[in-house]
Amino acid sequence: MQQLLTSFLDLIFPPSPDEKIVRSADTKTIQGLYRPAVHKDVIYLSLYQEPIIAAAIKQNKFHGSSQAATILGTLLATWLQSTRKDALLLPIPLGATRQRERGYNQVERIITASKTTISSKHNVLMRQTDTPPQSTLARTERLKNVQNAFTVTSDIHTIRNYPHIIIIDDVVTTGATLQAARAALVPHLPPSTTVHCIAIAH
Repeated sequence: MQQLLTSFLDLIFPPSPDEKIVRSADTKTIQGLYRPAVHKDVIYLSLYQEPIIAAAIKQNKFHGSSQAATILGTLLATWLQSTRKDALLLPIPLGATRQRERGYNQVERIITASKTTISSKHNVLMRQTDTPPQSTLARTERLKNVQNAFTVTSDIHTIRNYPHIIIIDDVVTTGATLQAARAALVPHLPPSTTVHCIAIAH
């Protein structure tokens, strides 16, 4: 019955190419795209040039697709299996306007879809300004765009006892966004705390 309903809806509202790619993804294929590496001190888990990854990131970010979030969450869950359980996950925050327009934070959706038991907090890092999307800017403008874009909230005291903090974003290009978030966070933490930056794709 569900398949018939989906087919009927597809006739009325034809799915986009990205939707079709996300729907066709299977667990084995997704796991085969898990290829962690490092780019400018940021660990990334897969390559954006992979059609499934690119489609999932766009569908999760702009359309709130639960299937897309699950694909990306699977990659994150795989990486988190080797992470210390006393770590804390912090998603990159959106600016207030973009959060209001979308109604969700796409990175929070990925963390939820990963079904990890590792703690996360969504109210410690805050984006002070609604900066233009990094993808719309030239490489040389991206660092300037996010300088001083982030700050911490009064809840910063709740994370000072975590020995490992992991800041997560969906995509890393130059690394400017994650590094700016890290720079805002580190001065408020004990020297013994390690802060890692993770992106789902590069």
